[in-house]
Amino acid sequence: MKKILSLLSLFILLSAFTCENEPLEGEFLSEQEAICLQASQNASDALEDLNNSNDLNYNELCNAYKEALETQISECGDSDGFLQLAIDDLGDCT
Repeated sequence: MKKILSLLSLFILLSAFTCENEPLEGEFLSEQEAICLQASQNASDALEDLNNSNDLNYNELCNAYKEALETQISECGDSDGFLQLAIDDLGDCT
């Protein structure tokens, strides 16, 4: 009888905690928003790399930053022209 009560208690305990398909809550990014966020992060990383550059790798890192900004413009837009201004300010990276 004690084994049956133990098994019954175990069954009740395990059945009390079930996995249900509940709707997810919160705000989720669309695919385009996620792509834009990644492009912005890449540009930020490229700027950090450029700020830590030296004479030997400046040209390479400058061009990488320009490409990251161009990608950010194509994925996110540039309504205020700030990103294009940053590209123009870099010139030819020499």
